[in-house]
Amino acid sequence: MLSNELKIRIRNAYANLSKNIPGFKPRRGQGEMIAEIARTLDPEDTLEVRIAVIEGQTGTGKSIGYMLGTIPLAQILEKKLVISTATIALQEQLMEKDLPIVAEKAGLEFSFKIAKGRRRYVCTRNLSSLTGSDTSQDALDFGDDHVGSASWTRPPAGDELLLVNKMENLISAGAWEGDFDDLKEHVSPDMREMLTTSNAGCSGRACPKFQRCPFQIARQDLKKVDVIVTNHDFVLADLELGGGVLLPNPADTIYVFDEAHHLPEKAIGHFAHLSRVKGAIRGLDSLAKTTNSAAVVLGGVKYRNRASEVRQMVSILKQDLIAINRQLETSFPTEAETSKGRFKSQSKEQNWRFVHGITPEAFCEPGKEIAVKASKALQISRDLQETLRKGITDQVVSNGAGATILQHLGQDVERIAEIAKTWAFWSAPDNDGRIPMARWINKAESGDLSIAVSAISASDMLRSMLWNKAYAAILTSATLTALNSFGRFQRAAGLNANDGTSYLRISSPFDYANVGEIEVPWLACEPSDADLHTTEVVRYIRDGMDHSKGNLVLFSSVWQMKSVASKLPAEIVSKCLLQGDTSKADIIRKHREAIESGQGSTIFGLASFSEGVDLPGALCSHVVIAKLPFSVPGTPVEEARNEFLEKNGQNPFMEITVPDASLKLIQAVGRLIRTEQDRGRVTILDRRLITKRYGKQLLDSLPPLRQIIGTPETRKRA
Repeated sequence: MLSNELKIRIRNAYANLSKNIPGFKPRRGQGEMIAEIARTLDPEDTLEVRIAVIEGQTGTGKSIGYMLGTIPLAQILEKKLVISTATIALQEQLMEKDLPIVAEKAGLEFSFKIAKGRRRYVCTRNLSSLTGSDTSQDALDFGDDHVGSASWTRPPAGDELLLVNKMENLISAGAWEGDFDDLKEHVSPDMREMLTTSNAGCSGRACPKFQRCPFQIARQDLKKVDVIVTNHDFVLADLELGGGVLLPNPADTIYVFDEAHHLPEKAIGHFAHLSRVKGAIRGLDSLAKTTNSAAVVLGGVKYRNRASEVRQMVSILKQDLIAINRQLETSFPTEAETSKGRFKSQSKEQNWRFVHGITPEAFCEPGKEIAVKASKALQISRDLQETLRKGITDQVVSNGAGATILQHLGQDVERIAEIAKTWAFWSAPDNDGRIPMARWINKAESGDLSIAVSAISASDMLRSMLWNKAYAAILTSATLTALNSFGRFQRAAGLNANDGTSYLRISSPFDYANVGEIEVPWLACEPSDADLHTTEVVRYIRDGMDHSKGNLVLFSSVWQMKSVASKLPAEIVSKCLLQGDTSKADIIRKHREAIESGQGSTIFGLASFSEGVDLPGALCSHVVIAKLPFSVPGTPVEEARNEFLEKNGQNPFMEITVPDASLKLIQAVGRLIRTEQDRGRVTILDRRLITKRYGKQLLDSLPPLRQIIGTPETRKRA
């Protein structure tokens, strides 16, 4: 049980929000959420598992709920609170609106800061090399076989020289902290690449700019705050490093994962491995140069011999890669073999996925040899890297030239490590009884080949790296259930049925039955007849929508969206904004301006408009969903996942496809009612909701708007 003192503190904070924010109304759902979090984090409880999964449907006010539930308890427990989101938009909302409001109005004293990746900050050493202000790095010149100073990778364009000098002056004057998000001027992607570095490319304390490094300063600042806001990718990057490197130690951390439904897929993508064969050859050439340069600045026969070993290993590896590339090219299926299911085309790329994730024996032995040799080259390179780092720190090696070489060597070490890891995973068999990996070869439009390997489920990774190590975790989203069950998310996230995790669904406070309706007309066909279904969608948009109001039409494919637009009358198309014609933000801005000026406007959007888009009030009174958002397995990972389920006697369509469609459909329908004042209608132009067995399940899982279900007779009357 929570102490009375802690209960009073939380209640007072909630009451302060009501008192200090005009129009703020306490919501029942927020109270439920706070109570569930308090039970999970209760300092007096001896729970072995402190994980709560909370679905807070639209209108719950989740961010206020989890902030008031976690901040006081995290302070009492002396734990760091890390709030992680899937999108930049929610991060900005938390940093610019929600956290400042709670800090100012709730009477809670706490500090907060955002944690960003290294690439979001300028590398001051690279900056000074571009401006020419760091002359120490040119102290040594080793010629073409060695790495020289960092510099422009191309001639500066336009005002770029003026820009880098301005950036350096702003940092020197304390007017800019090196965060690109706070820089008013635009920095092109390739210039940003020159101005930043990776974890491997950073020379750490050996860098002469270390004390003034924007990223390092930001990391130090994180140690001083109570609440850290970041994203799922950053959390996963920290876990990959063992945890406690980029963020606080998981054992001392209470995590809140907002938009938690994205976490499993983010984890799969984060821990996937891909190695371009020709790119690996180029990377090996660079490694030979950087290790040679390291040996020169270190001096001594010992280091020259070690660098010579790397060059010999690189020469052998290049020959091995050239040989296996030729073997893969010869073996890669032709277009004529597509019907055999050996590979599938992804736009202009092709993927040859191996059945059950088993790499053909003909590729395994050469692949293992590459992995072993790359690992040996990696070990020697790492030894040289650490020796050089120590030499710079101990001032045995020139700080300028040495730090430059260390930076380049770090990047090459990172590349060879990925080569070794990818070829090892790609060539090795899976352990019996474990969920298999997906393994495949990708052929780019250029014809270049890559080998790739990925887990098909993140459950084991999340369980071992996160849930088993974290002090506590709160997972929340408006959509965590599919078909009214947490089962799909539970399996994907690695949460066992009886592991002590608590689950809570908080219903929306909106009076759905009296504010809107879901209409499912009886169409002449199902979406499988693409041309006729598109004609039906055109007919409905033309005759069934009020184009003087705000509307949102959601499509599952670019093809159908553009096809429908091309068939509509000009007077309707003139009021339509198509995703892809301009940025998402620009579409919403133009839509808002049209509605506010009394004109009608209709957004034609794809999946990204189904989630995280707020169009309250007159901005959206009608949502039209062209067809059910079923995902067709198109990636090697999705195909391998389905194959594994079928092998184990399960139905992928019912286990994955339908639950995932349920979640996406809930999100799409949720675009209609965003506030208590909203009114409107959702129309779903897919009669499979009526004719298929799973249709009722999908309808029953939707927000409880009034349902108007069509029949053949109603179509005849229309």
